[in-house]
Amino acid sequence: RDSSTSRGLGDVYKRQGLENAGKVYVIYDRFLEADQAHADRLPQDKIITLNAIGCGHKTAVALRRMEQLKPIMKLGITGKLTEANFYNMLRSRRDLLFYRKVMESHLEARNHIDRIPGFRQAFKVRRRKVLAAAAEQLSDSVSIDPSPADSRRSAPTPFAPPSPQFPPDTLDRTRPQNKGNAWMIREEAGAILYMSDQYRGQTMGFEERDGLSLAQTAPLAIGIVAFGGSLGTLRDLDESGLYHVVDAELNGHGPLVGARSRAVIEMAYDRNAGQAHKTMLALSHPQASMMQSEAEAGSSLYQNMCQELLQARDNLNEWGKRLCVDRISLQLLHGELGCSVEAADAHYVKVASSLRRDVTQITGQRSFPALVIIQNAGTRYDGRVTSALAEARIDLDNPTLNFVVATPSYPFDLAENMPATHSAEAQMLMDELETCAVREVQNGLAWHCPSLVFAQLSGNRITAEFHTLSALCIDEGFHGFTLEGFPEGTEITAVEARGKCVHLSLSNSPDAVPEMRLNYAWGMQAKGDEARMANRGGLTDSWSAQSLTYPDMKLQRYALSGSVKVFRS
Repeated sequence: RDSSTSRGLGDVYKRQGLENAGKVYVIYDRFLEADQAHADRLPQDKIITLNAIGCGHKTAVALRRMEQLKPIMKLGITGKLTEANFYNMLRSRRDLLFYRKVMESHLEARNHIDRIPGFRQAFKVRRRKVLAAAAEQLSDSVSIDPSPADSRRSAPTPFAPPSPQFPPDTLDRTRPQNKGNAWMIREEAGAILYMSDQYRGQTMGFEERDGLSLAQTAPLAIGIVAFGGSLGTLRDLDESGLYHVVDAELNGHGPLVGARSRAVIEMAYDRNAGQAHKTMLALSHPQASMMQSEAEAGSSLYQNMCQELLQARDNLNEWGKRLCVDRISLQLLHGELGCSVEAADAHYVKVASSLRRDVTQITGQRSFPALVIIQNAGTRYDGRVTSALAEARIDLDNPTLNFVVATPSYPFDLAENMPATHSAEAQMLMDELETCAVREVQNGLAWHCPSLVFAQLSGNRITAEFHTLSALCIDEGFHGFTLEGFPEGTEITAVEARGKCVHLSLSNSPDAVPEMRLNYAWGMQAKGDEARMANRGGLTDSWSAQSLTYPDMKLQRYALSGSVKVFRS
């Protein structure tokens, strides 16, 4: 995408060779206004536009997952690609999870949220039919292994490449069925152990059972569960964790979203710290615009999560590995932004208690998983999300439940034309902050984002106290403090951070008003002209770290959105 002047665009056309091209195919999702605008700027007499609706920004990635990228490229190169055969090849996208996520984002962006439940239900019905048909076809096929079918294997997922098939008389069961180099091969307890450089050119040990290969790791497998919220934004990580990060069926293929992206980032941090890689279970159970009832123990989403954990536990046991879930990423109440602070706190406590009970019973682990929250910030237009005020204090008010509030979401950019969905870069940075937070806690250290707890007015000065682990810092830009309920004409004229307090100077000395409140990065409203949330703030503590996913960026621990009553001294 290029947003330069028309003269700059002319240079772009020259670089792309459009001026001398005979036929140019432009494949994009027309529901993305920025991509449509870019296509409109291209010389229309040179291009053939093909609408990949539901594929989002990364059409090449989507086509590859449908196994249609190479066929479409071949037709394009030979000049045989037409709208008819393109749309026929694109039909299979309707059965893939990323299509549902992209279309739900399109509906949300166009204020058709009421259509999302019906669309999601239709998708689930169609997907069940596809999987049932695939399972029936699989059961009718001739197996090369006369032993009973493995109960833990289901129909291949859309993201998994087909398993290699060998005629029975040519199959060598003493060698691994991998596609890379293999040496130091030996059999042990029904498994084939070998060395290979098949993952990113790194030499490591692998173990194969029933044609499935995993990296050789310690007996303890670590689980990461992402529960609730919208988890469908694809991350642009430079590795996939193929042989280390698996789903409940121990399949290492899958999109870099939700729990999987967090697990791959955890791998990067292990490697950076000189620690051994682990087998990591990544389970994502998304629910956009999640309501209270959808997160509770009796809901289908909750029960599906428990069933996948049971399946993963049993499958890992067959590999001699014991499962321990060390974190659950929670995104609750995104469908009930006006939920009261008290009701939101009670809901989080109820769901957390159920998760702690059920997860530990399923895995048999003796320690409770961390319950990680990224504070909600509302939308790019409206920041009055009361459940966020409960999230700001959830760890302080419930110290025994192992809540970790990793970061607020307001400092991070939104995806183009999306009212509340963050960009892939922003999601990766928040995933990385979550990783930092959990690692700090697991190392016996504390993690608390600065949280506004008290405000006192004396004359024309307000002293705002924060619960913080280190001294506060304020960016030179917009500080993020606003007044509510103050006499008309009262404004903030200066803001200064000193230690663990922030001192605000006012334009006058207001008389006492019963409901004067001080807000930080909360309750704001905006026109939505920028790719940011309506809530803004530049307050951090003194912690920082260099990002591993974006080495040129610095991670910071931003203060949480908050609102407190102002008391007069």
